[in-house]
Amino acid sequence: MRYPRIDTGRCIGCAACVEVCPSSQLCLENGVASPCRMVPRPCHGCGHCYAVCPEHAVSIWEDERELVQENLEPEHWRIPLDTLSLFLQMRRSVRFFRKDPVDRALLESLLDRNRWAPTACNRQDVGWIVLESPEARRQLAEAIAEWALQSEGYRSIGEEYRRGHDTVLRGAPCVLLAHAPADVATSILDCAVALEDMELLLAAAGLGSCWSGLATHMAAERPDLVEFLGLDGTRQIFGGLMVGWPDVRFRRVPPRRTPSVLWR
Repeated sequence: MRYPRIDTGRCIGCAACVEVCPSSQLCLENGVASPCRMVPRPCHGCGHCYAVCPEHAVSIWEDERELVQENLEPEHWRIPLDTLSLFLQMRRSVRFFRKDPVDRALLESLLDRNRWAPTACNRQDVGWIVLESPEARRQLAEAIAEWALQSEGYRSIGEEYRRGHDTVLRGAPCVLLAHAPADVATSILDCAVALEDMELLLAAAGLGSCWSGLATHMAAERPDLVEFLGLDGTRQIFGGLMVGWPDVRFRRVPPRRTPSVLWR
């Protein structure tokens, strides 16, 4: 359970933390912020109170352990709109990879940065499985091919794989699988957001990636085929990315249909 603690010696009673709390956990008492009593909703641990406090008087705790974060207060962090827009337009799904491995330290850094991907009710419960060894990737590809051969819609993919043409994992030197609690309704959305944030982080680092819908479908329909990954029955794979150094260069932005928008 996550919750805020207030350093009353630092608090100046500005009420900024009180105003931004989405679950009304804080209130002013005797001129300083403090946790409200008898609030029926639990603290989400979102950290809005921590982030907004001008005096660094708020800390976030989980059970009896303080969650420590480097005290960054960047004033200029927004990406210019045109730059961000062009970055999003030029990001492509990459299905052609060099054989060079992806450095584990780089992946660790990107996964660490991905911690700030939003989750419903700030659950922060997305986990990752990184398949970087050839044997682990072969096992996953074999599992997908076995499932595909029994699936009317994907049988041709399984047949291609058996003939030596890998349209399953595209020869990617690394695969990332996102998993979350199987019984939580928002898990699929939490994983999707984390995967999309990871795609952008990978692109910023010069890496290419492509969603593995096949791995997602297979894991949902045939969890017995991915037992080798070590997940228990309480968690499910909700998405995956094939990752590697691109062996293709995209030079321009392709056209897209005009968005359908209803104004009310």
